[in-house]
Amino acid sequence: MGISSSKVDQLTSEGNHEPTISDVFAVRLLLSSSPASLPVEIIDVILDHGAYWPHSTVEVKEIDVVSGGDDVEDKVYLRTLPLAYPKTEGSHVASAGQYPIHRPPRGSNEEEYPRRGQHPCRRIVFELLSRDQGWSSDRAYHKTYAHSWTWFDVSVERASESDSGGVADQVEHGLHPKDTHLQRNVHAKREFTRHVIVWDWQDTVEEGSLEAMVANEQGRGWRSMDGQLVRSLECGDRLVLWMHARFGGWRCIAESAKVTVYWAV
Repeated sequence: MGISSSKVDQLTSEGNHEPTISDVFAVRLLLSSSPASLPVEIIDVILDHGAYWPHSTVEVKEIDVVSGGDDVEDKVYLRTLPLAYPKTEGSHVASAGQYPIHRPPRGSNEEEYPRRGQHPCRRIVFELLSRDQGWSSDRAYHKTYAHSWTWFDVSVERASESDSGGVADQVEHGLHPKDTHLQRNVHAKREFTRHVIVWDWQDTVEEGSLEAMVANEQGRGWRSMDGQLVRSLECGDRLVLWMHARFGGWRCIAESAKVTVYWAV
């Protein structure tokens, strides 16, 4: 199931409590001690049901532009911090396209990484403020997501590739947005639009479903919301946010972006 718009508002509302790793450990100790004395399996269910997870947020606040045409260029706008690595929790600010200041520690003992379960990542929240060039000859599609040729994609960068300074380009860069793309811009809208997209480890959006059709109407690739990418993330992985534009005259303009990654401990 996907996340409802009311849930998105709740997740991103000002003042919403964001627990730290220490907070989670304190709650686990409280629930496992007398008089509660709950088994670990029940505590895990309670924490997941309450979305009581630590997080790492990376935000970029810089104007950046990609233009379509003969020389198609795809551009990295944001990279997250390595998933569930020590000293990555909390909020961080980065420059467009650059690694945040923290780098994965070399030679660290994996047992130091605070995470739980086969799929440590539980949720990813993307907040985008962007637009296209603000005009097109296809007037019938203005202010919709149809025939929009500027969009955002997400790829995964493994810890070993981050150490070597390489970018894991796992996005299929083509002329059209794939079913896995994150978000299209509103077609020919001059004002910046804020999009909030939530991916959850329990998402099971299927092709042809009502949720898949709604996602497409909202400018999103339905396959990006089936939960597979979230469940595939490993400790140390980074997410890479890409900007795309296709065909002459089309421009993808980003004003800011924020990506928050939650993991279980």
